[in-house]
Amino acid sequence: MTVLGIDISKYQLYDTSPPDAYDWQAAYQAGARFAFVRATRANPDGSLYTDPRLMDYVQNRQHIPIAGFYSYVRLEHDPLRQAEHLLLAIGDLPDARVAIDLEGDRPGSLTPAQAASRLQTWLDRLEAATSRLPVIYTRQGWFDAYVAPSSNWQRYPLWAARYPGIDGNYQPLLGSPWADGRYQPRDWGNWTFWQYTDFGPGARFGAQSSQIDLNLFNGSEEQLTELIGVPDGGGGTPPPVGEGLIFEVQVDFLNMRAGPGISFPVVDQLRSGDQVTAQDVDGSNAWVQVAPGRWVCVALNGRRYLGLKTKK
Repeated sequence: MTVLGIDISKYQLYDTSPPDAYDWQAAYQAGARFAFVRATRANPDGSLYTDPRLMDYVQNRQHIPIAGFYSYVRLEHDPLRQAEHLLLAIGDLPDARVAIDLEGDRPGSLTPAQAASRLQTWLDRLEAATSRLPVIYTRQGWFDAYVAPSSNWQRYPLWAARYPGIDGNYQPLLGSPWADGRYQPRDWGNWTFWQYTDFGPGARFGAQSSQIDLNLFNGSEEQLTELIGVPDGGGGTPPPVGEGLIFEVQVDFLNMRAGPGISFPVVDQLRSGDQVTAQDVDGSNAWVQVAPGRWVCVALNGRRYLGLKTKK
């Protein structure tokens, strides 16, 4: 099971286009259910750049949750300086994962061991600041050539770049990035996201550019929501909940299930801002019953999905 998504930057709109020119509804109707948005970039000379469409995309986004903000990092330049620049750029934006974009030219004169050390410095800083593991975007040929191997890399979600070709419906010709036994990164046995083409139809997905990057998430929509859901504010235990309490949905989409657990079938869906009143509470205080045969998740795996508002 996979979920379709896009990744975008300033290049998906004309420079002269006003804010709110991106057609998010078109992207949703085309099947996109998540988006990565470029936040920052390091230039070859080491200067730092914030994508001029970052705030526009975030403020005017509709229908589609932001899976993360990505930063094009050049390891030959100070990784901490690049990390702080990213944190400053996204500091006032909604919570989302961050991703490091590793591609392009060789990282200067760095040895693979030096590149690995600088990469780890960037990852550690972003994990400490966001309380989430950053995503690593790369392709097998680049990472294996320029970054030293480590068993530690596999703890970070992999966003694999590999273009095996697409069919007439813009779906990849392979079932996974290395289903043909080729181009599997040395340090990962599995993938979380897969950028499978940079040749998607831009207009169909709401862009003004003729082409757009298309991606797949390796899992269900609910697993995607759990991966990109908002943190619980520091890992603390959720406050007690009980009958009559009103909760508000704090993520873009939240499945309503027939019982208190993800093994129960989905019977409806809530959206950001929807409010529900608890009728009963599962013993773990992670699920609330809002109607007969209707349960939604309060907290799961260290992330909050409903925020306490007030008593009825």
